[in-house]
Amino acid sequence: MLPARDLVTVRDLGPRLHRAGINTLSEGFFINPRNPQYNYETWKRDYDSSIAPEWRLAKANNFHVLATGDEVCETLEVKRGGR
Repeated sequence: MLPARDLVTVRDLGPRLHRAGINTLSEGFFINPRNPQYNYETWKRDYDSSIAPEWRLAKANNFHVLATGDEVCETLEVKRGGR
């Protein structure tokens, strides 16, 4: 896993990755609130402040994003040991 934030924390990482032929970074795409009372506005605010900036950073540095995360397909019932 190579997150976009590493482009900021590791000097010259972007150009080195491009020279090595790497064009894709791994980022999450879903925030699981783990709370059935969580509303859309709160979710969107959290998404805009934590996931969207990483995707913009990847794009600004000419990388694609491999969106990962399995929690989008799970439900609270599954997490609790239900179906």
